[in-house]
Amino acid sequence: MSSMKFEPPEVTRWITKSLLHHLPGLVAQWRDYPRDVLDSLFQSFLCTYRFVTAKQEEDARIAWEKVAGRRFSDYLTKKKELAKRAVGGVADPLQWKGHGPPAIRKDYWDAMCDQWATKEYQSRSAIATQNRAKMPEASLHTSGSITFGRHKKRMEEEAGGPVVYTELFRRTHKRKESGEFVSERAKEVMESYEQQLIERHGDDSSQHPQFDASAWLVAVGQPKKGRVFGFGTGMDAGGVINSTSESGCSATSYSYTQSPPPPPQQPTELPDHYYSALIRQLDSWFGRTVVPALHAMGIVGEQASSDADGDGQETYLADD
Repeated sequence: MSSMKFEPPEVTRWITKSLLHHLPGLVAQWRDYPRDVLDSLFQSFLCTYRFVTAKQEEDARIAWEKVAGRRFSDYLTKKKELAKRAVGGVADPLQWKGHGPPAIRKDYWDAMCDQWATKEYQSRSAIATQNRAKMPEASLHTSGSITFGRHKKRMEEEAGGPVVYTELFRRTHKRKESGEFVSERAKEVMESYEQQLIERHGDDSSQHPQFDASAWLVAVGQPKKGRVFGFGTGMDAGGVINSTSESGCSATSYSYTQSPPPPPQQPTELPDHYYSALIRQLDSWFGRTVVPALHAMGIVGEQASSDADGDGQETYLADD
């Protein structure tokens, strides 16, 4: 099942707080969270956030489960690391007792520490760590759980105006300590995209559009399984469930943006006269399906096209 996400981030924070507030006891990992409690929490979620159709509600449940699982796991990981630091970096979970977060009762936390210290859990944890080390480069970035749209808004607040996508990409794909890209793939894509901008719009970067969809597609290649490199996991073949909150519980409305079906598979080698046609096809698909979802995330403008079909229109990042 493809992943989906909620916007704005306040919705995600609401989910995280409800999971912690109603923690029923020893829940050392996400899969241990009681199903009946999760069902009750989702019903409470539906009381606060309404959906127009039954299909949207079904999609919301899938998204809710994925968001809840990811955020709960991330929360425990961060708090375990803080507890480890509190005892001088000792990796023994038994030493973390009494150093839990305020959101988790002390007896619950201490019981979790006992669970984390078992050989069975330690073995599973080691396997999970190895699997994460094998993650494809396409999923590597430095934005953590913060959406790219939220990063863009923060950067605009810092800069006092719009930021181009190259700046956003560098912020989310470079390590703060060394300033190096998180992967060779990210570095190559950035260099290729900047070269495409020069070829299409000239050497003067001030004349470049804030985002050129066609140039980006040339730089990253054909989307894989509906996922566009450079926009985070939220832009896979799933969707974005977008909220607009008004006053009162029942006044919150949602719209659901259906994500694109995978485009036709690209042959291993293409004759030159097919290549430009492929780019036009991908650019058209990008503009019809991916760009509206990116707009919902606050990453690009509502109408974004490029020069690939000769219309001369520029693509911009959202300014709101």
